[in-house]
Amino acid sequence: EFDGVSDYLDTGQSFSGVITESHTMSAWINPDRVTGDAQAFLGTVDIWTGYQYFRVDSLGELRYTIGTTTAQDHRAFTAAGTIELGTWHHVVATFNKSSATAGTITIYVNGVSVLSDSTPANAGWNTDNYVNEFNLYIGARNQEDTASQFYEGKMANVQVWDAAWSADDVTYAYLNPEQLALNRGG
Repeated sequence: EFDGVSDYLDTGQSFSGVITESHTMSAWINPDRVTGDAQAFLGTVDIWTGYQYFRVDSLGELRYTIGTTTAQDHRAFTAAGTIELGTWHHVVATFNKSSATAGTITIYVNGVSVLSDSTPANAGWNTDNYVNEFNLYIGARNQEDTASQFYEGKMANVQVWDAAWSADDVTYAYLNPEQLALNRGG
């Protein structure tokens, strides 16, 4: 269980080559707190070279962001109350890249798509500009080698894939948490 104060895991990898292409971030989360400060359960941030994080924001929203420099990002937010306190949720963010300046972020909760966004927040967004080499943290956001936005609660089956899962892959992962989604034989 992550304490929301200082607990996190350093993956030992930046995943920068994964973040700039189509990819998937997946986890089972059961938060002890859904209000107050943002809580990153996966993330790495350097405002000059790129940032990526998947987090629970205040009021129980999920947020997935891929940023390339200050004020140039592609982000997606779900509605308030998407994540409930003390409940296990299978959360998935996929990024399906169509070019260096275009792609679709889709967020799933418990096997169901709750948001799909193809519009980067800023016109200058370009994944070719993402060169962040700071390690990806689990249970916090790595802000230039300093942990921040600590997650408070339980987490399991964290996965990072170098492919955007299909809706069928997400459903399979939700219904079969002990199996790997892309090894389902389909």
